[in-house]
Amino acid sequence: MYVEGKHNCCQAVNDCRVSFNKVEELADESGVSLGQASNVKKILQDRELLSGKKGGLSLEQPISLLRQWTENYDYRKNWIRE
Repeated sequence: MYVEGKHNCCQAVNDCRVSFNKVEELADESGVSLGQASNVKKILQDRELLSGKKGGLSLEQPISLLRQWTENYDYRKNWIRE
């Protein structure tokens, strides 16, 4: 399921850094609200793609995450900013 803004969090987790210490750090890095980052964290944990061990967040299955993203991404839901 695609929800605008959620792909930013997933991208931030999968980018150069594999883990974040706090949800606040994930929200800052991805440019979304703390609530949105928390929602993404819960979804990724429910899908067993993210672990929250020792106070940090770690992406456990990046290939599975990317596969799910490509199956659900639709460029037609985007719009161009000028």
